[in-house]
Amino acid sequence: MRSSDSQKTPPADDLAGDRRIRFDLLVDTVLVFAVFFIYAALANPIPGLNEPHYLGKAKHYWDPSWCSGDLFLESANAHVVFYQAVGWLTCFLSLEQTAWVARGLATLVLASGWTVLFSKIKSARFSAVWGACLFIAMAATGNLSGEWVIGGIESKVFAYGCLFWSLALFCRQNWISSAACLGFAVSFHPLVGGWSVVSALLAGVAIFVRHRFRAATDGSMLRSGAQTNKTAIVAIVVFAVASLPGLIPAVMMLSETTPELSYQATYIQVAFRLAHHLDPLTFSVAAYVAYALLFGIWIASLRWLQPYMADRSVAEKQGWEFFNLFVAAAVGIAVVGIIIGLGPRPVQEMAMFKWRIAALKFYPFRLMDVLLPIAVCMSAVAGLHVLFSSDRAKSKLALISVSQAGWAISAVCLVLAMTSTTNVRHASKMEPEQLADWLDMCHWIREQTPDNALVCTPMESWAFKWFADRPEYVSYKDCPQDAASLVEWNRRLLFLRKWAQQEFDGGYDADELVDFGRQTDATYLLVRRLGPMKIDPAYRNGTYRLYEIRPSD
Repeated sequence: MRSSDSQKTPPADDLAGDRRIRFDLLVDTVLVFAVFFIYAALANPIPGLNEPHYLGKAKHYWDPSWCSGDLFLESANAHVVFYQAVGWLTCFLSLEQTAWVARGLATLVLASGWTVLFSKIKSARFSAVWGACLFIAMAATGNLSGEWVIGGIESKVFAYGCLFWSLALFCRQNWISSAACLGFAVSFHPLVGGWSVVSALLAGVAIFVRHRFRAATDGSMLRSGAQTNKTAIVAIVVFAVASLPGLIPAVMMLSETTPELSYQATYIQVAFRLAHHLDPLTFSVAAYVAYALLFGIWIASLRWLQPYMADRSVAEKQGWEFFNLFVAAAVGIAVVGIIIGLGPRPVQEMAMFKWRIAALKFYPFRLMDVLLPIAVCMSAVAGLHVLFSSDRAKSKLALISVSQAGWAISAVCLVLAMTSTTNVRHASKMEPEQLADWLDMCHWIREQTPDNALVCTPMESWAFKWFADRPEYVSYKDCPQDAASLVEWNRRLLFLRKWAQQEFDGGYDADELVDFGRQTDATYLLVRRLGPMKIDPAYRNGTYRLYEIRPSD
């Protein structure tokens, strides 16, 4: 028995090596966290572009009395898991404090997943850090469809972190844990997670076909027999359990509508409100050129690195193969989306335009938008090790270590990324004087109006509920996601435009304002350009005027 036990005890050198690997992973995770968190803080000061949108919904989820009567807040909840995971913080923290804590939690998930994924594909110290520096430099130059991963806090940041963990665990052949993380990605963001599932299935099929025709199966990513079937069944069950908390509300939101409402909502999303994310013909030529260049670099690097990857460990080769097939699947999905979106504009002139815009509303470009730059980063880090540690390296290159080269390139990338943050326009897109007046107006409304006041805000409204603690009649930025609320959102915007045009006869008097309140239930009208008003404002500053709508008038 003692002999048997001694054989199961790992040698001291192995234990020391494992501790060293875990310590290196911890250090890399801390450094990646710092890179991502600091860049996000500088490029997207709180509140970031989408943080009032997501955290406002999360706060209302936990406290329905907050801004009660707001169309967006009372619409269907598309990201229930995110609201449950983060919204409780708003019960005892301010929205700004909640944003900082939530950013930290999401960045930790993202950074740890990023580091473990890099370690499975390129098991060398600081590779994940160098890749992170290169990635934020690339992110600072722009993207294709407006998708980002390093910025403010919203549900997709958690989803991408879970996806990185899932890919890393799959490369380690931990199928059940990988399935659980993929399920969490679906729960946090059904679209990010859903396209990840599709890409994983396509990559898995490609690997299965490739290995099917190999004579030797030793060390392959496939297993055979009853054990494989049992593991697969357990993994599927675990994935379903992990994904259902977020998937069920999303499916219910899509199903609780009529075909007519569904079509109207889809058209509003694809052709109007979210065209910059969903319509491939709205993407800039420069973005297409940049991503075509990234794709070319990625393909060329795969061919160049192929003979060198053959010398790597089995685990690294398997991870490299699966990850790149996963990225290829994401690129293929995006290409299909581009093909679907080709055609004349307006979209009604496209053949079979109803099913085509129905397909486009599911963001087929978002996964490739993030993963292709990451694939280039991984190839660059792998190429760095090949270039500066290969026996074939030139004598001049041989004088430079891999570590020196990696940190030098990372420093340049950090400088470029951080410098770019000084040119980032404020999330409100307002000039400093206008922004100061906007915040002043929001603070006055919060202090001087009743809690149940319903305010009709101007089109350029930004983070109104965040600063004023009052509901809005309609907000262009806060677009609902369920069909019925989205159609109502569009109706309200059209009503405001029509009312302003029809009622204008040199100005708006008290009776017209009362009629406006009767049709909208709004108790205050906040304007910038609309006017002149033939009544005195309740409050005004250099840019904005606030009018109280009183039926007694």
